[in-house]
Amino acid sequence: MFSKAFSSVLATFAAANINEDNHELLHGEKQLHAIHMQPLWEQFKQEFDAVSPVELNQDAMFTFFENVDKVIEHNSQENKSFTKALNKFSGMNFKQFSDYTHLRDNQENAE
Repeated sequence: MFSKAFSSVLATFAAANINEDNHELLHGEKQLHAIHMQPLWEQFKQEFDAVSPVELNQDAMFTFFENVDKVIEHNSQENKSFTKALNKFSGMNFKQFSDYTHLRDNQENAE
């Protein structure tokens, strides 16, 4: 029973990968247009809604697209030393991420 359920979970993750499916967009090889927005958002919600630390509402959608722009801008650079990708935090702004990870608390404790 467990192995059957586990296999279906793995199959779900294998079937959809926003970073692989949208590689050309996220690396600036293909220009992002308005027609890409809704499918990209829907795929993000499908993949990460269950694990996202924030509710994936309209505010998160706007933040998500701001983060998509940042990913594209970074990945389009020729001399980058790493590649950015979308993940469960892509619907969060920096303050939300900082609060979630207790980044400020960690910085204060390090001083």
